[in-house]
Amino acid sequence: MSLRAALLLAGLTALSAPATAQEPRDEPREIARLIAWRYSLGQPPDPARLPLVDRLRTALARADIDGDVVMRNPENRMEQAEIGGSQRIDHQRSRILIRFREQGQPGEIEILFDRASGPWLITDIRNRDGRSLRRLLQIPAPP
Repeated sequence: MSLRAALLLAGLTALSAPATAQEPRDEPREIARLIAWRYSLGQPPDPARLPLVDRLRTALARADIDGDVVMRNPENRMEQAEIGGSQRIDHQRSRILIRFREQGQPGEIEILFDRASGPWLITDIRNRDGRSLRRLLQIPAPP
C-alpha cells in the first residue's frame, strides 16, 4: 500500500470513529474555587473584582460594607474547603455549595449564579448563619 493510500485510509477511519464528548467548563465552580482559594490564603477577594451582576456591583460601589459574608472574622483562613459541583436551577441559573472549617468550626456558603446576560455572574453569596451579600447591600432577593 502506498503512503498516500495509507494516509487516506487513516483519515477515513478517523472520520468514522465516534467523537469523544468533552465536558463543558464548569465556570461557576471555577469562580467558587478561586474565592475559596483566596480565603484559604487569608486574603479574601476584593468584592469589587468578583464577577457580580450589575445590580450588586452598583450597590457595592455605593456601600461601605462592614463585615464579611463568608467568614465570621475576615482575618481567619478558610480551612478544608470542599467545593461542590454546580447545581443547575434552570438553564440560566446555578448554585454552588462550599463547606469549610473556620477556626475548627464548620461553615457553609452558597453562591448563586446567573448567566442571563452572557457570562456566569454572582447574584448572591449566602452564609448558612443568615448573612448574605444582598442583605449586606440592602437589596431584596429576586423572586
